[in-house]
Amino acid sequence: MNPKETPPSPIPALSGLGAYAQRSRRNLIIGGLCGLAALGVGLALELDALRLGLILLTIALVIALEILNTAIELLLDIVHPDFNSAVKHVKDLTAGAVLIAAIGALALGLLLVWEPLGLPAFELVRFFVIAGLGIFLLGWVLSSFTEG
Repeated sequence: MNPKETPPSPIPALSGLGAYAQRSRRNLIIGGLCGLAALGVGLALELDALRLGLILLTIALVIALEILNTAIELLLDIVHPDFNSAVKHVKDLTAGAVLIAAIGALALGLLLVWEPLGLPAFELVRFFVIAGLGIFLLGWVLSSFTEG
């Protein structure tokens, strides 16, 4: 067996996750720590099951997208090992999807804990978070039309 290969697992998905963890250890650690921190805050604030479920679902979404991003990058490296601007564009797009999910996770986390923390002007903050995300997404969509 090649030393870079992951040993076979009785559950193929676990082998895939092991290979992902070896390739993207830093991103997995960062995502895992952020997820644990968010979950810890939720538990410390004694959030209800729905809010904790939303936090868990969001953590899973961001980590799953990061795994998918890594898988696409690996596939593209195999298919086209030399530099190619189209391949770079696809890699940038998949990384952007992870970034958008992470920004959304942060916004959702703020919305979920703002009221239980008893912070003032929740409605105003919620408006600015949603408006900020809307402006970001609108700008992103409009810029895609001008790139050519």
